[in-house]
Amino acid sequence: MKTKKRVPLYFQYRTCDAFSEYLRMQSKQGWHFKEFRFGMVFEAGQPRERFFDVEVFPNGMETDLKPEKEAEEYAEYCEAAGWKLVDSIRKFCVFEKVSADAVAIVTPRERFENIRRAEWQRWGKYVSMYAFQLSLLGANLVWNRYGLFMNTLVILFLFVA
Repeated sequence: MKTKKRVPLYFQYRTCDAFSEYLRMQSKQGWHFKEFRFGMVFEAGQPRERFFDVEVFPNGMETDLKPEKEAEEYAEYCEAAGWKLVDSIRKFCVFEKVSADAVAIVTPRERFENIRRAEWQRWGKYVSMYAFQLSLLGANLVWNRYGLFMNTLVILFLFVA
């Protein structure tokens, strides 16, 4: 019998509630979330009810692979509210409820703002990347006869991004 399974992380920031519900359902089936490592790592165990809260950490970076110092300070704040940080990746912070009287980590308004800001930053990165690619393509079309750009360079940028 498998003792571990790995599932790709396919959740977006705007689906934090679905993400936490997914983790709860996996726990009820006996697969307990352990960490992020090339996806989500689950360990087999006894089925039990565990409650999770997935929050978007506003000071996180898209390149964060493990909790940074600021995320750990945020986790200490949340632990006082009855939540324990399980792991984090990018701007996602996964908390498990450890106290029966745990209070909400953030208000609904703060949560909405954190998610909105994270989604806009993510989309802004993609838009700027594609604008750069289009500008290279345009430059290639305009100045191709002068030999300033090569088609292979444009193709390289299209596939790398």
